[in-house]
Amino acid sequence: MKVIGMIQNKEGTIMKKFFIFSSALIITVLASCNKEQTEVPVDINENDNIIATGVFSFPAIREVPTKSYLGEDNNFVWENGESIAVVYGTTVKEFKYNESSNLFSCEGFEESATGPFYVVSPFRSDLTIEDGKVVSELPATQTAGNHGVDSNALVSVGQAASVEDLKAGVSLKNAFSLIKVTLTDSDVSSISFEGNADGLDISPVLAGPVKVSTEGVATVSGRKTAVTLKASSGNLAAGSYYLAVVPQTLSKGLKVVFKREGEDQAYYRKASSKSYELKANEGIDLGSFTLASISNRCWYIQDASDLNTWRAATMNDSDIIFLADDIDMEGTSHSPFDMRGSFDGQNHCIARFKSEMSGANSGFFYYNYGPVKNTVFGSLDGNSYDEVSIISVDGLPDTQDNWMYSGIIARAQADVSGIRNYVPIKALKTCKGKVRAGGITGLVNKEGIKISNCINYATISSEASDKTVSDSKDRFEALFGGIAACCDPGAGKIAYIENCANYGTVSTSDPFTTAAAGIIGNTPSTRLVEVRGCHNYAAINISYDTTLPTYGTSNTTQESYVGGIGGYINGGNTSGTLFDDCHNHANLKPTGRAVAGVGGIIGRAHTTTVSNCVNDGTVSYTRNVKNRFIMVGGIVGAIYYGGNIIKCINNKAVLSQRNQVNRVGGIVGTVNSGIINITQCVNNGTVAITRSAANENWQAVGGIVGFQEASTTAVIDGCTNNNKVSISMENNTTHQNEVTAGGIIGLAHLNVELKNNSNSSEVSITNSGSSDSYAGGIAGWLRSTSSTGDTNTGSISATSGSGTACAGALVGNNAGTFTNAKVKGSVNGTVLTASNFNDYLYGTNTGTVSGTIFITE
Repeated sequence: MKVIGMIQNKEGTIMKKFFIFSSALIITVLASCNKEQTEVPVDINENDNIIATGVFSFPAIREVPTKSYLGEDNNFVWENGESIAVVYGTTVKEFKYNESSNLFSCEGFEESATGPFYVVSPFRSDLTIEDGKVVSELPATQTAGNHGVDSNALVSVGQAASVEDLKAGVSLKNAFSLIKVTLTDSDVSSISFEGNADGLDISPVLAGPVKVSTEGVATVSGRKTAVTLKASSGNLAAGSYYLAVVPQTLSKGLKVVFKREGEDQAYYRKASSKSYELKANEGIDLGSFTLASISNRCWYIQDASDLNTWRAATMNDSDIIFLADDIDMEGTSHSPFDMRGSFDGQNHCIARFKSEMSGANSGFFYYNYGPVKNTVFGSLDGNSYDEVSIISVDGLPDTQDNWMYSGIIARAQADVSGIRNYVPIKALKTCKGKVRAGGITGLVNKEGIKISNCINYATISSEASDKTVSDSKDRFEALFGGIAACCDPGAGKIAYIENCANYGTVSTSDPFTTAAAGIIGNTPSTRLVEVRGCHNYAAINISYDTTLPTYGTSNTTQESYVGGIGGYINGGNTSGTLFDDCHNHANLKPTGRAVAGVGGIIGRAHTTTVSNCVNDGTVSYTRNVKNRFIMVGGIVGAIYYGGNIIKCINNKAVLSQRNQVNRVGGIVGTVNSGIINITQCVNNGTVAITRSAANENWQAVGGIVGFQEASTTAVIDGCTNNNKVSISMENNTTHQNEVTAGGIIGLAHLNVELKNNSNSSEVSITNSGSSDSYAGGIAGWLRSTSSTGDTNTGSISATSGSGTACAGALVGNNAGTFTNAKVKGSVNGTVLTASNFNDYLYGTNTGTVSGTIFITE
């Protein structure tokens, strides 16, 4: 018979395939020529099919190709004995090609079978059909066979409705695209191709499990983003080769990498300036390569062996390291090591490793002297924990004055970005030393470092509850953070944490824990950090619950701080620390006896600006233990030595049940010292102190600020409280400040300026004890303080068992100055009117109140 083919040559990088076939002859052709061809008759003998008795046979062809520009006449033909599959229902039958008959044949095929019949090349015994699509696999590692291509990667699918249609012949649609590479060298051990020139984004998946429709459309799953071609033995000889890949759009360019026998580093050529579209049944020609002309070198890590080779090598700052595939370390022990160069995991996984260290730092890396980015740790699939990986510390370091650091990077010396961690970070019960443990790093350790776009999913925990000391707690201190335990870029220096998120519980029973937080545990004094756009979604808990150890001659116990974003942020008196646009989504309920401060965003802050932050989790402390004081805030537990809280919002309850001095605020628990501005903040959560047993300590609760003390010059300007503020307990304190509750501030001790604030909700004190109680719509107790233009429209009440109870629409006990306020609502059940409101502005007054206006409907 005669077959007519049309082949054209055209400038560009489009590759097509050409097939010549008949019922007796099937030839697959990949070709190009230098001019347009006319019809060419091909004479083929019309010999009969050679079919044994009891054998079912049929012809199969791949689809007729379109134009090609690959430069050579490479004919991909069915090989004698090559297998294809016929799949129907749950049955997979193997048909083998016979070059004598030019047919595919199978013994034992039942002609009574019913379709549809899916015809698939290459044959696999595990082929299935899902939703009318063939489930097969395009391999990521390919072996160059006839004409420099792996026939096992040439996935093609066809369909026949009935046995009769099958017998008549089936045309297969190609579901792959081909990448052509020509070598001039003869000692290349492998060629790899991927669609991510610079490793900046997730690479398109080019191989792995595929679902292929009968139209040849392939949908790929899995994580194989690079395809590698090797020789069946030895090296690839000089010549042209083809890598089969799943059709994809390579929007971030492409990269081709060559490994040479006996050399550790690979050669690579990248193209990042354009997007490439790999179409089914087509492809691109990357041209000819001579390795000596390629100046780019990299470590191209494709398996655990490559990783170990790189680790053992001498590293240089100029090294470029790429992960080309997920690395399964199969549960082996791993000691952290210093990393130099630029490490890009290209969103691949490093899974099933164990860094279990005694008296030493633990992690995957120790120091990173170059950037580390785009890597998933502790996962086999990129989405869940591998159930094996662990990073842990125990024992004592060489000297008790040394810290033990734990994290994916124990001590970060350069930028870290795009890291996702599933590896639990843990201090064991046997750990007797100082620990800094973080989901990404134990320590941010250099000026200007940026930790960005990192996510921790793993638990950060310490069971080190048996520590005992006799001299200094500093020898046994512990810090924990979902992203970083500590930020210490140097005195007066700054580092950055941006757009990070924590989903892993941070929990410690270490009695010497100083700080635990969702993002950053601690900054030492005068060390600065900027934290922007970060989120916490997990519980943070300090849970030490037995008798606290003491140290030194003062017999003082540990103080610890919990925050949704930051724990203890100690800028000292050095300005520059900033938390902006951060969000806590988790309930915070620490139970440890040493806890002194809890904040939805920061537990305790020194000289810090907190702006545009939101808390959406309940912030509470419910331990009933008489020990010192507790500061609880919807945004910041306590702020010292100056700072700013600007445009922050708390949306959930803030409360304490502790039998001690309680300072609880919808935005800030305690304002302590320095010049502090709290501006345009909003509280939407209830703020409460409740206690069922008798309490002998003084209490302060406020819709914005619970308590202000020390030599503070504080300005609270334009803030709004929209929810109930209350104290309910038996209180018998004899302290002069006693029990106070205010819609804006509970107790303003001195030098506070209130301006243009508004309370719209209930403020109440129910005290069955003997202490005095003071409740006010703006302030519970104002001392040496001024208020201008503030508004209260809520209901105010105060009761006391045998003490004095004072309530006022503006203030319970006024020793300051109120001017130009506005009021409405009620006081102790009496509804305010235009004629009586002046009688209910304060409970007791030794200051000045003037210019108050009643709000009419």
